[in-house]
Amino acid sequence: MRSVNNQQPTINNLGYTLIEILIVSSIIVIFSGILLASYNNFTQIKNLEQEVSFLADTLSLAKSKTQAADIELACSGVEEFGGYTVELDSSGYVMKQCCRDAISNNIGNCSAGLQSRQFASRIINLTGTVTIEFFPVSAGASMNTVTLKNEIIEKCSDITVLSSGIISAGNPYPC
Repeated sequence: MRSVNNQQPTINNLGYTLIEILIVSSIIVIFSGILLASYNNFTQIKNLEQEVSFLADTLSLAKSKTQAADIELACSGVEEFGGYTVELDSSGYVMKQCCRDAISNNIGNCSAGLQSRQFASRIINLTGTVTIEFFPVSAGASMNTVTLKNEIIEKCSDITVLSSGIISAGNPYPC
């Protein structure tokens, strides 16, 4: 014998409840916030690396122009070509050609500035006012380390110039 069920047929619910939609929306908002913070950190590190790269390129240019004796400023009297310098302060740097006394080899007259750059916003030079000199005839350079800092993410990066003229840039680190 067959049993008869007198219940009404149920309608399948094909939609989502408000609670389900709120939970999924909350998860999406949380992940978006985390990704946005990570992206901001990534772009700030790239800004620091870009400024370090620009400074390292300028130092390499000064070194190359010194080694090639690329003279743009005419030296006079007892002065001779003295190489190129890169002068840094807290907000930027400028590359100059200099003349030196032929007898004492002391740097004398320098050009007004052949190339200059201001650091990007919130990038500062922690080293203070520094002059890096590149000497002609493979005499090397004045040894120095420059530290640039991104104030937003509190990370620093060093650029080192050895007395042999070798220029090296480090990776960002917490400072």
